Amino acid sequence: MNKPLYKKIPSDNLNRRLSLNNPFKRARSLTKSKSRRDNMFQKRLLTLSIATLFSTAAPHALATNGMASHGFGTNQKAMGGTAVAGHENAMSMATNPASMSFGENNFTVGVDLFMPDRGATLVGDKAYSANGKESFPIPEFAIQKKLNDKHSVGVAVFGNGGMNTAYNDPIFDHFGGIDSGVDLAQLFISPSWAMQVTDKTSVGVSLNLAYQRIKVEGIGDFLAPGVSADPAHLTDQDYDSATGAGFSLGMQHQLTNDVKVGATYRSVTNMSKFDKYAGLFAEQGGFDIPEMITVGVNVQATPKTEFA
Repeated sequence: MNKPLYKKIPSDNLNRRLSLNNPFKRARSLTKSKSRRDNMFQKRLLTLSIATLFSTAAPHALATNGMASHGFGTNQKAMGGTAVAGHENAMSMATNPASMSFGENNFTVGVDLFMPDRGATLVGDKAYSANGKESFPIPEFAIQKKLNDKHSVGVAVFGNGGMNTAYNDPIFDHFGGIDSGVDLAQLFISPSWAMQVTDKTSVGVSLNLAYQRIKVEGIGDFLAPGVSADPAHLTDQDYDSATGAGFSLGMQHQLTNDVKVGATYRSVTNMSKFDKYAGLFAEQGGFDIPEMITVGVNVQATPKTEFA
């Protein structure tokens, strides 16, 4: 059973402390200090408050890896994201482009329904739900085609990740805020190519074209001088978007008739900046999508049973 992580900040004048319940990213604890209202305290409080806005608690284990999905497409999610050494359908190229060499011409389309449970707690007060929006449809599409015995091409369109919180009962009202929340979504379009190097080994490459958008509201109490380098672009700026590109490299190798191994490397996806939120993110609005390395093993135990 997953245990919630708790971080605390100094209590307010009503002796309440804000704690984060299952944040996607750890926030540093704020030390007690008599000078609670100095700029250092405000900056740390802003960091923790932003973490609260972004915090999500998925109803099942492995529902997300931070802000990223643990798998792309319904098949991968059903298998816990263990797709790097297998080929279920065309969407497998989203994890490992080399997988196309071990599959036939294929077309797949689907929709995932993501229903995370989000919230935070003020110790000594009450729990606050961030489930202002309860469900999120995530569409996906992929197609692959063999050009000949050695070469395959395809394209996948999928949601790479994201998060949403909506505190309709304003959690930051105690600190001067209003209804608070964040909405972040990331979309990938990945044209891919794979080559069968030998009968048992394939390699592949994908170009990852990315689009992301974000909206943050309800943290206007942190517009005081010294809290943000650009307070005019900190909160309540409606949606802003960014685009970028990166690449993925992959390989798969058939060790035996029943055992296959795979590995992929996805580069940093360098994104343009969120200009409307230049005061919220580091580097004046920078929010690149991080690199990722994945390795795995796929075992076909019986014609109808697979382990990965």
